[in-house]
Amino acid sequence: MIPPLLPGVCQSAGIFYTSEIYGRIMRRIVSTFVGGVLALVLAGCSPIQDEPLKIGAIAWDGYAPLFVAERIGVFDARSIKLVTMPSSTDVLRLLETGLIDAGAVTLGEALTAISHGTKLRIILIMDYSNGADVLVARPEFRTIASLKGKPIAREPTVIAAVMLSSALAASGLSTTDVKVREIYASDQLKAFSDGKVDAAVSYTPYSKALLAAGGKVLFDSSAIPGTINDVLVVREDAFVSKAKSLLELVRGFYKAETFMQIQPKAARGYVAAKTGTSPESVAETLAGLRLPTAAESMEMLAGEPSKIDLLAQRLAKTMVNSGLLPADFQFAAMGDVRDLNRAME
Repeated sequence: MIPPLLPGVCQSAGIFYTSEIYGRIMRRIVSTFVGGVLALVLAGCSPIQDEPLKIGAIAWDGYAPLFVAERIGVFDARSIKLVTMPSSTDVLRLLETGLIDAGAVTLGEALTAISHGTKLRIILIMDYSNGADVLVARPEFRTIASLKGKPIAREPTVIAAVMLSSALAASGLSTTDVKVREIYASDQLKAFSDGKVDAAVSYTPYSKALLAAGGKVLFDSSAIPGTINDVLVVREDAFVSKAKSLLELVRGFYKAETFMQIQPKAARGYVAAKTGTSPESVAETLAGLRLPTAAESMEMLAGEPSKIDLLAQRLAKTMVNSGLLPADFQFAAMGDVRDLNRAME
């Protein structure tokens, strides 16, 4: 029986959202069940006429412009539907199966989807992690090297794996030199407090609790600029068939960014209501990110190869070396969106 925790299914705008509690429960349900439930929700809320562009995203403060755009009405619900999901794994699964058209994911997650045969285009550079992702350790561990042989918690996600691999490599170590424990960020504080792990790869707002418990930051994402970023990807078929909605999406995203600058307090309140956090938490998360402007994003996506393609190629090598991608992985360009760029000008 599905828990009665779905207060936002099929509202007038056709939005499906989850609370933090529901997200934690759903992470523990078998993947096929989750995919089936979400597929039914998407099918049940779809209009009979032309299908809207369906965008998947987790309810994370860092995706603030998407949530603000939805709240202030710059997305037409008839052409764009934002679907929030329990985890990035669910976003990738529905993106790969075509049940959603686009998704807010990390660049590493986009590469994972490509390795599974999904053809994607990047249409937005959403943010760069600039200190938001951290490796926190107990105070007695003053260096990363001192963690050799110790248990370290990280989420079972690409971004966490890349963070840990990068942090360890900075001290000449690899993941084989430590004991990796896959623990979601929301559960890491208990493992840290109970002495089950000596360090954790975390991010705001969860890292704040680890620091309050005595943890110290040994490494953060500002040491690997550009490596950890979030992008908005779209399936190749939707890039062609839903071009008008994509243009509306991109324009609405940057209208929301402008709103966030002009009315930051209101924007933080909108995001907090969507993600189940607090305006203060939203502010802390955004402080650890850099949101590129429209011009910066389009510059990253211009050219052949584009700058984002070159960045993705470097990241792909790191992921292959870390066992996160198959050794025979073949990179496919994702950043050629010249037609969309011209329409934005």
